[in-house]
Amino acid sequence: MEKLHDGISCELIDLRTLIPWDKDTVEASVKKTGRLLISHEAPVTGGFGGEIAASIVERCFLRLEAPIARICGFDTPFPLVFEPLYLPTKSKFYRIFKGKFGTSGLVILSMTEVGGIIC
Repeated sequence: MEKLHDGISCELIDLRTLIPWDKDTVEASVKKTGRLLISHEAPVTGGFGGEIAASIVERCFLRLEAPIARICGFDTPFPLVFEPLYLPTKSKFYRIFKGKFGTSGLVILSMTEVGGIIC
């Protein structure tokens, strides 16, 4: 477990490939912590994070202690000049941590660069 500021601890899994993605590693971590936060740059609707969430619910439903959360882009087209507002950021991660999960163990499944900055 990595320690964050304010006593938040998390486990970061950085997926290198989406096909195939490492279901066994994610499943083991979710069973250990009971929580999952998925981050990717695609929109929420139709993003690969939804597929990951569905697969983990099928495998770990009884072990989840909180709903799976996703930090993604918005479901809207955006001009590139506003990209910093669209993409997942450190403040979005922090807000989800504190709001949904408190400070207990958490698995962050990251497909963005921000996850590495957080943990």
